[in-house]
Amino acid sequence: MKDLGVLDEYLEAVQGKLYLNMKPTGKLSLAQHIMHNTQWRGLQTIIDFDPDVYIEQEAERLAKTKIVNP
Repeated sequence: MKDLGVLDEYLEAVQGKLYLNMKPTGKLSLAQHIMHNTQWRGLQTIIDFDPDVYIEQEAERLAKTKIVNP
């Protein structure tokens, strides 16, 4: 998809490395964009991953974790 230019609007260069922006402002999420550009024939669904929700959930999980041998 990258070579075809389908992901151009989602690519961001950071310190010389290319990264995919999973949730760009004002655009479909990366998962939704990929779903619209492919024919999905699998039985599994594509997960519309939200990095903001993941970070919040991970922070909550870590806050509940007990520190052993500080």
